Amino acid sequence: MESTVEAPATRPTPLRVPAFRRFALASLVSATGSAMAPLALAYAVIGQGGGAGSLGVVLATNSVPTRGIAEIRGKGAMS
Repeated sequence: MESTVEAPATRPTPLRVPAFRRFALASLVSATGSAMAPLALAYAVIGQGGGAGSLGVVLATNSVPTRGIAEIRGKGAMS
């Protein structure tokens, strides 16, 4: 008599699904770009000869709409 041993059923992990891998990579690229935007703005302002005041105005102008949209969406204050 021959006995067969069945392999245990493995649960699929998200990283094994190609669509999820593409989604995760796209989210990572998007988050990296969003995090780099203020840095790029700072370099652009300083490169154009702006000082600390100009830099503050530009960064505030960038963050005010973001905070406003977060408030409207119900997320509360920015983290």
